[in-house]
Amino acid sequence: MKILVVDDQEMLRKSVLALLQFIIKREEVRIPSDVTILESQNGHEAFMLWEEHRDSIQIIITDYHMPVLNGEGLIEKVRAACGGGGPLIILLSGGGIISNSKADVFIQKPFTAADLVRGFEKLGQLHGTGTEG
Repeated sequence: MKILVVDDQEMLRKSVLALLQFIIKREEVRIPSDVTILESQNGHEAFMLWEEHRDSIQIIITDYHMPVLNGEGLIEKVRAACGGGGPLIILLSGGGIISNSKADVFIQKPFTAADLVRGFEKLGQLHGTGTEG
């Protein structure tokens, strides 16, 4: 299993990675401890990485506001390539709720580890993935 984290701001991307590793280590979500976490700095790069690992990336956590290709553009490309389905997607944004998004879950920035856990719980409830804690 792989998770792809996408954010153009390195500090924020590393913060998401640290929170993700923290909640996995504490077993607050049912994600294998040997999960591979990939990272990308924009939607275009993330889409190419997703294409390369599409059979193993099960979750994408992406920022909305990014250069080159924003988070919603990434989500649309992934959904189109999968015929509407594809990996579970958490969309992050500090600019307010994105109501027409094709993401599975939306998390408002700034957020805490508890907010991320709740996001994974929502993914599990929506899709029966066992990601809930």
